Order: sequence, then C-alpha cells, then structure tokens
Amino acid sequence: MYRWGFALICLGLVSASHAHGPMEIDEDLLKFVNGASLESGRSIYLTGKTESGVGVLRKGGPHWLYVHGGSCKSCHGEDGRGGEIPHMCLMVSPAVTWKSLTGDKHKQGGGDEGHKHDPYTLESLRMILETGFRPGGKRLDECMPKWRFTDDEYRDLVAHLIEMDMTLQK
Repeated sequence: MYRWGFALICLGLVSASHAHGPMEIDEDLLKFVNGASLESGRSIYLTGKTESGVGVLRKGGPHWLYVHGGSCKSCHGEDGRGGEIPHMCLMVSPAVTWKSLTGDKHKQGGGDEGHKHDPYTLESLRMILETGFRPGGKRLDECMPKWRFTDDEYRDLVAHLIEMDMTLQK
C-alpha cells in the first residue's frame, strides 16, 4: 500500500497544504519517489536501518553513533526540525525536512554561516550525505556521518523527508 500510493498521498496533501504555506513537489520528484516505501524511509530516519532491519552503511560521525546506534533522528530530532547540539558535537543540528533542504530559506542552525546554502536538489543532497561535502566544496561538520545508500534506501529516505513536512503542516 505504501509503495504505490505515495504519489497520490503527496498530491492530496500538497493541495491541502497551501493554506499553511505552499509545499511544492514537482513532477520529477513525484516520479523519483514513486514506489518508495514510507515504512522503510521512516525506519532509516529513526533507526538507521531499513524496515527489514538492514543497517545503512556509514562512516565517520561521532563514536557514540557506532557504540549505541544512531540515525538521522539522533541529531536532527524525530520531526526533522533540528535545533539540537548532538552529544560530543559543537554545532547546532539543522532542520532536515524536504522543504528546509530544498526551499528558499536556508539559514539554519541558529544563523550559523556553515548552514547557509543554496537549495539542494536530489543529486546534491545525496552527494552531501554520502561525501560530507556541499556543492562548491564546503565540508560538513565532522559530527555528520557519511552514509552509503542504495538507490532504494535513498528514495525511501527522501519520501520520509517529504512526509515529515506534510505532517508538520497539518
């Protein structure tokens, strides 16, 4: 149910969300997330594992992430709004909902210069998550792990980032 119905859910929620501020999802993005598993995307975000329990490969980041387990939620919060200083890190974590990453407002993390950026695309976001470098070569904070997503894992995670925005707009 979650796989084929996601695009329809997006279309319904996008039109309903305009009263709370527009959430634009273009046709290419809808095509990209078509077939995504919201359950797997949610699991990757919350636990660092797919819905089948397979851990997403990663390197770098804080040592406690490996000792105790961790995921996007560990630093960016359950709702993706960020604003926390993760244990043993020095920077405030930015918001990571789809709208916060790809929209027009990118002054994140309490106005820190390191969090200002141009809107991310599907391609640039994946590059950042996997290499730790933004377009233009600026390095992310060392607390941010470098993730190694399969194509399906990345698609599922993006679907969940969109879902978080829609949940926040309700």
